[in-house]
Amino acid sequence: MVRGPLTAGSHNAFFPHCSVGTATRHLGAGCHGRIEIGSHCVIEAHVNIFHPTGLKDGKGGIRQSCTRLGDRVYIMPYSNIGHDVVIEDGAEIAANLAGYVRIMRSAKLANGCCVHQFSTVGACAFLAMGTACRHDILPYCVLLHDRCTLDRVGLFKSGR
Repeated sequence: MVRGPLTAGSHNAFFPHCSVGTATRHLGAGCHGRIEIGSHCVIEAHVNIFHPTGLKDGKGGIRQSCTRLGDRVYIMPYSNIGHDVVIEDGAEIAANLAGYVRIMRSAKLANGCCVHQFSTVGACAFLAMGTACRHDILPYCVLLHDRCTLDRVGLFKSGR
């Protein structure tokens, strides 16, 4: 099921039983924005991508916002992409992302990960299977449960 407002690039694959643009689980939250999906993305079966709920403007109103997936993003089966999430190019996601999460380029989130709202996962970072992420993760780091280490192999491969 696909609901708008939605903009999608070319060569995307939407598998059966995925749900894009459905209402978020926040009671009373409306759709205040759009969903943007880049090119060459794969959205596997049973994935939920929720519409944005907007940003409070400090004057009692709500500004429009965006749930955005970059190019070459791979969302694996049974993942949940919360409202107002930004996923940059080349990320691979098999996780549950809460609202307002940012996943930077080429980050990888293994099966069963949960990312807390307003968290940022850095570029080329890796979250191990079943990890609950409650804070920001620096680029080129590996998070395994409560231990965060530098990914020296990833740094070497990237030429840094």
